[in-house]
Amino acid sequence: MHTRRARIRVLVAESNPHLRSVLSWSLAQDARFQVVAEVSDGDEAASCTADFDVALLDLSISGLGGPGTLARLQQRRPAPAVVLISGTDAVYLRHAAAAEGAADFLVRPLEPPVLADRLVTAVARTAPLAKR
Repeated sequence: MHTRRARIRVLVAESNPHLRSVLSWSLAQDARFQVVAEVSDGDEAASCTADFDVALLDLSISGLGGPGTLARLQQRRPAPAVVLISGTDAVYLRHAAAAEGAADFLVRPLEPPVLADRLVTAVARTAPLAKR
């Protein structure tokens, strides 16, 4: 009997419409992922009613902002993995993201295979925590 693995459900939260579209398209090309929602600001991300395993979150997203949105997403049960993305690579941003509970921090531009692998890893690391 062949067992089909469930796809990883992704929320793409990005202010830039072009980048949001490219990220969603890129993930849709990979059979491991299902983009369940695309939002343009932190308020929409925080109030998203779709079930998702991981949020790909723009650090500088409008509305609640990246840190505020991250905090709100962590209140969900089960809490999804949250991967922050930014156009700025700075050590203090990486440390702040980790301290706030982000599963990972990625710097744009993102190569699709790297993005996919990091999302899979983030979900794998977060899944045991969600069962507690």
